[in-house]
Amino acid sequence: MNRSLVQLPSLTLLCALALGVPAFAQSCSQDQLTVDGTPVSVQLCIPDGAGTTPAGPDKTVTVPVVETLKAKDLTFTRTVPLDFLSENSYSRTFDNVPLDKIGLTGSIHMTIAFKAGDIRLDHALRLPGAVPLK
Repeated sequence: MNRSLVQLPSLTLLCALALGVPAFAQSCSQDQLTVDGTPVSVQLCIPDGAGTTPAGPDKTVTVPVVETLKAKDLTFTRTVPLDFLSENSYSRTFDNVPLDKIGLTGSIHMTIAFKAGDIRLDHALRLPGAVPLK
């Protein structure tokens, strides 16, 4: 086996990390919300190609969504599998994210819009109280 061929993937990964390029391509949305006077950054990411596989018999596709919330120098990240309708237009679903991991109380009730290759935060409410954030 040619040793230079074995080193090529490692060299490529090393160059990507040095340049700040993510090792795995993904599509992300970025939103800034204000919760009780505190700025909160919400990032939603999906891997490239998510939702491009054929839908199941119920015409839904499960997409791994990486949710990252940042506030007060604290960060909370989790990956949740969310089900969307497999359509050419945007499909929406809901998710609740607790705020205690970033030093706040309550949660954010998010309406998340998805179509193959794209994700975005459509609407957000602070719970309790259903206070509109977006």
